[in-house]
Amino acid sequence: MKSADVDIADYLLGVMRGDRRSRLSRMAAQDMAQIESRLGALDLALAEAPPADLLDTILARIDREAADQAAAPGTDTVRHQDGVWLALSPGVRSKLLRVDARTGRRTMLIRMEPGAPYQSHAHIGGDEECLVIEGDLRFGELNLEAGDFHVARHTTWHATAVSQTGCLLLVSVG
Repeated sequence: MKSADVDIADYLLGVMRGDRRSRLSRMAAQDMAQIESRLGALDLALAEAPPADLLDTILARIDREAADQAAAPGTDTVRHQDGVWLALSPGVRSKLLRVDARTGRRTMLIRMEPGAPYQSHAHIGGDEECLVIEGDLRFGELNLEAGDFHVARHTTWHATAVSQTGCLLLVSVG
């Protein structure tokens, strides 16, 4: 049996193939998503002093989550006021809603200010699904508006995304 260090080296060098590579890739994506969500909240906490009512806010959220679990056991609910919005680029922010621990798939909201660009990017590690909730979104010549659903397949590239009026998107990746 190989050690974890040898497995990681094989993965990074590209000599690991098949199910072993897929399994390690999923584990790495899960670990990174968890680290990013924790560090994002920590980064914001370091940027400014916490509000005076922070403890009351935390306790209220715990009570809400307990009530949600009692009302709908076995489910998860993210309330509109919960979560942390993180800057992806100037005028573009995201709020992580869920990370599927089994697959590493992440579901998030993305808000773009009018005219704010989000740079061209590759889709590595899975398909990206995007629902335009409000506003408009343009990828090159492709124009989307509220209610439109778009899927970018694994290994494809998006042109730079721009919203003329600003937008709110529900995005799932992985």
